[in-house]
Amino acid sequence: MMRRRQVLAGVAGVAAGGLLPVAWPAPARAAALPRLDSETSQFRALQPLAAAPDVVLTDRRGVTQRLADWRGQAVVLAFWATWCPPCVREVPSLARLARRAGTLGARIAAVSMDEDGEAAVGPFLAANGVAGDLPVFLDPAERVGSFAVQTGPAESGADAPLPLYGMPITYFIDLAGRLRGYVTGAVNWDHQAAERFVRALAGLAADAAT
Repeated sequence: MMRRRQVLAGVAGVAAGGLLPVAWPAPARAAALPRLDSETSQFRALQPLAAAPDVVLTDRRGVTQRLADWRGQAVVLAFWATWCPPCVREVPSLARLARRAGTLGARIAAVSMDEDGEAAVGPFLAANGVAGDLPVFLDPAERVGSFAVQTGPAESGADAPLPLYGMPITYFIDLAGRLRGYVTGAVNWDHQAAERFVRALAGLAADAAT
């Protein structure tokens, strides 16, 4: 079985040539959410809306939480790894976003896909001075995010992990626990556009259809 870095290196290489090795869901308009760009892509809205998978998140101390228990909160669910250069660039601004999360009305969760778990994540966070700011969860067994190529979250079943089309990738979940969409590539979370997006996500009514 190919290691994750090999899989993602293949994805990055093909993407750099202008081709993507997955069947991307057609972008849908989400009038309630402003534009959000990453280094390589932009926010892609998912339609029809589907519930986020009810996965279990495990933090660095081994404490578990169910994603479904966060219903009623806007969630920025960012997948990253210490071996991913764009992730390394993104993490400091993501940590700063996490510091402002309370004022933005959102919860930030960074899910590490490192196979070595805390042994890789702990030293990285300490070296970058963000250990106390960023809520980090560990997913070495791919129980939350999956590198398997899939056509979209809604087609993989309500209890399936979220497909990782590239790294980093961030999913956005509204107050009703529904997947609004995702963005691949590193986002500058310090930018005003990113803050506007997160505020808008947190401001969506739980019963809003779009």
